[in-house]
Amino acid sequence: MNIERGIIIAAVIIVIGAAFNGNLWAALTALGTLGAVGVALYLGIYREHLKRPILEIDFYEKRPPHLRQIPQHVVGNSKPESLYPISIRIKNVGKTIAKNAQVVINGIWSFENGKWITHPNWIAVPVKWALDEMNPHPSEAKDLVPYRPYVFNLGVIRTFEPNILELKILISPLNQSIRYEPGNYCFEAMVCAEGIEGPIKKYFYIKWNGGCSIILVEAENSIQVEMKDNPPLK
Repeated sequence: MNIERGIIIAAVIIVIGAAFNGNLWAALTALGTLGAVGVALYLGIYREHLKRPILEIDFYEKRPPHLRQIPQHVVGNSKPESLYPISIRIKNVGKTIAKNAQVVINGIWSFENGKWITHPNWIAVPVKWALDEMNPHPSEAKDLVPYRPYVFNLGVIRTFEPNILELKILISPLNQSIRYEPGNYCFEAMVCAEGIEGPIKKYFYIKWNGGCSIILVEAENSIQVEMKDNPPLK
């Protein structure tokens, strides 16, 4: 692309010089060169645009309330336990790798006294990728190859902590909570990666009633999750 830009600049200089010197033929030739290179430059940019990575975000579990049940063994507890992650899927439907993709919780709202209240001074925190959660050194960024689905868990509820919704993040400031009691919340998840057209933002509205059992239907009745494109209205 730098070569084409150099030719365009040179052609513009020739056109201006020829016009000042009254050399019509040289000016027309330079204009033709300028037009041809301009078209080539445009087509090159357009081809690069078509090859860019394109990320789509959706629920891993399509059926509301979008929970997966995972049997869990708790040390010192002999009764059966389960955890229910809210799993979100990211898929690169573009033509090239989305390098260094990262997911962060970029903002939180809670519904209090009949209105949505934003949590002030919230610092964006990185989310753990699924299958990387047990890694002692989990990765914040991944390269997302085309058409392979990737998953992160926005949050999780557990039978052994039935009234806590916990975010699945890598690290958080000490003054920011990652554990939430029953209530209505909205979490802004933002995905950044090299090559995409700006960050992607989705808003996950969670109505959390509390209570969680090993019976899937009972757990499903305790929580509702909805994904939207816009944050709550004030």
